[in-house]
Amino acid sequence: MLLLICGDVPFTEAFEGSKPKYDKQQDLYVLIQKMLDDAIAENQLDPGNLTPGADDFLFGGDMDKWEQFAYALKARHYIHLTKAPGHTAAAQADLALGALEHAFTSSASDATLDIYSSDAGHESPWFKNTELAQGGVVLGATLVNFLIANSDPRLPIIANKGSQGTYLGRVSTSAVVPAVGIYSTLGDFFGGANPNGSDAGASAPIAILPYSELQFIKAEATFIKSGAAAAQPIYQQAIKDNMAKLGLDITSAPVTSYLAARGTLTNTNALQRIMEEKSIANLLSIENFNDWRRTGFPLLTIVADPEAGITTIPRKYQYSQQEISSNPQPENTNAKITDRVWWDQ
Repeated sequence: MLLLICGDVPFTEAFEGSKPKYDKQQDLYVLIQKMLDDAIAENQLDPGNLTPGADDFLFGGDMDKWEQFAYALKARHYIHLTKAPGHTAAAQADLALGALEHAFTSSASDATLDIYSSDAGHESPWFKNTELAQGGVVLGATLVNFLIANSDPRLPIIANKGSQGTYLGRVSTSAVVPAVGIYSTLGDFFGGANPNGSDAGASAPIAILPYSELQFIKAEATFIKSGAAAAQPIYQQAIKDNMAKLGLDITSAPVTSYLAARGTLTNTNALQRIMEEKSIANLLSIENFNDWRRTGFPLLTIVADPEAGITTIPRKYQYSQQEISSNPQPENTNAKITDRVWWDQ
């Protein structure tokens, strides 16, 4: 995770002494692909006597799904590099499409964490972290207004209405209000207490890498290689599958109307629409930040804070002060949140 949001991080010396050197992000991307290839090759060997089962929280010991997961991760990391120095979008699209041929084939194979319950202290972290009593984490105006403007039928699933009976997102840096409950909060599908679906307030399992993300990677890669017309059916199916996963009837009038308005791709709008729809399907995922840095979509407006010296949207996560103090390195000493990571050039 730090590799994606910080750039260069300690790895090869991370467990050797107190001041490990930093590895270059570009070197770690090569290493990631090698590690995944090694894992795929090792999966073909005799597993011996020790095999995972109930202790495997993702796939319950299904090693075929683990191999598909490895290929899914390969596709994700290939598509990150569409504008990286020394790489081309076409080459990365080819690599991603090749990996996707061996990855998940349906939402039933999602890599999701399904270990929570509605018992006190065992709830989903999204439930605990978005409780109004825990500080009032609410949905932002950018997301809520986008869903409203496009008459997105997923709105009542993604968001709860605020205390005024309306969907209202908070504008970043706006003044703190005494009754934060006026804003929309995360709907139960994502923010309910129990991800197993057996209790009131149940939510979906927490997605580590959902099938919908792979569909949008395929749509983007196909657009890069073959144009908007070829990408369009993949893009449309990705939207429908995400809506079905959220419990919507994809033959209903709201869904068909939405697809009629949003489903047509052109060479001008394709990348923007693919990224916009991917960001909704990938709600709560750090991949949305990676995609925005790669493509500039969805379109965002800077909420400037001149007093803090922030006049542009941050493009990387800051190294912790503890890391800077205990392991001062050229990579972290003068790093700023407006710096770009290697592939974001």
